[in-house]
Parts: sequence; structure tokens; C-alpha cells
Amino acid sequence: MNKRQHAKNSVILLEMIINILLFSVLLVVGLTFFIKTHTMTKDTKLLHQAVTCCDNAATVFESSNADPSVFAAQYPDCVISDEKIFIYYDNDFKECSAKDSVYKVIVSLSSLDRATNAHIQFLDKDNSEIFNITTSIYAPLTAEHTEVAQ
Repeated sequence: MNKRQHAKNSVILLEMIINILLFSVLLVVGLTFFIKTHTMTKDTKLLHQAVTCCDNAATVFESSNADPSVFAAQYPDCVISDEKIFIYYDNDFKECSAKDSVYKVIVSLSSLDRATNAHIQFLDKDNSEIFNITTSIYAPLTAEHTEVAQ
């Protein structure tokens, strides 16, 4: 009877060890998925903010007919140099000065024929590009640009 009790206890102990190992493996897998999900959520929020900031800059570009002075009025802390406009953002994606910035938007202006283009980039503090977009404004044809076919 004593040997029977001992064998039964050994089986229960082995079963408990297997259950603990299985639970540990599942816990590690679950934590890995949780950490990946948290990282993806953080990256998605950053991308959403980048798209919003670039879209806002594109809207100002299009509504101002590519006038840099309108950028200066809309973004008081922006820096305008040559064909580029720098807009700086802090950690909360609020506009700030260059020295306090964590992120920046660079609007690069270029003209070709009747089109004015803006290449808009959203960069982090390491100058790694997070998002970019290109938008254009086309000047309409006027009577002097068209020829009348006779």
C-alpha cells in the first residue's frame, strides 16, 4: 500500500511540474505578444501624428499658393531659408523652437514650368524619416499660354 501511495504521489508531482513548465512557456509567449503590441501601438501613434503634421503643412502650402510668409504667420517658430521651411515640434507634437524640438517637418519648395512642388518630410531627432508626402500647385493656363488653331 505504501508503494502504491508513493507511485501516486510521484505521478501527481510529475503532472504538477509539467503544468508549471507549460504555464511558463505560455506566459513567455503571451508577454512577447504584449510587448510587440505595445511597440506597434506606439509606432502607429507616431505615424498618425507625422501624417497629421505633414497634412497640415500641405494644406498651408496649397491654400497659400506656396507663399512662405503664410507659413511664418501659421507657424510663428518656423525657420525659412532659401527654398526650405523648417517647422519644429516637441514631444507632445506642439510647435516649438528649434532648440526644444524632438521632431521637425521640412517643406522643400521647387518650381517647374507652371507647377510649384512641395516635398514635405517628417523627421525625428536623429533625422530619421518617419513620413513624407509630395504635393503640387499648378498655375492655370492663360490666354497668352494658348494658341488659337486656325
